[in-house]
Amino acid sequence: MDPKSEIVGQSQGRLLTAEQFQQLSEIPPELEWLANIQNPHTKKAYQRDVKAFMAFVGIEVTGEMIQVTRAHIIAWRDDLQN
Repeated sequence: MDPKSEIVGQSQGRLLTAEQFQQLSEIPPELEWLANIQNPHTKKAYQRDVKAFMAFVGIEVTGEMIQVTRAHIIAWRDDLQN
């Protein structure tokens, strides 16, 4: 089989175009986290909690959330209990 036809055959199974793939990667993480929450009151409460947590740890950009550790969560929990 011709190597070019193998590549074409593999790419035919792709469901997203390159443009669609890029657009999905640009969705802000906070929207991803809340996407499956249907109840508007729950969603609003979670948004408020995420903002409060970000303020507590000094995160200004949601992309920095990847740096959060278990220790950050425990410190926030302990602060909420006081």
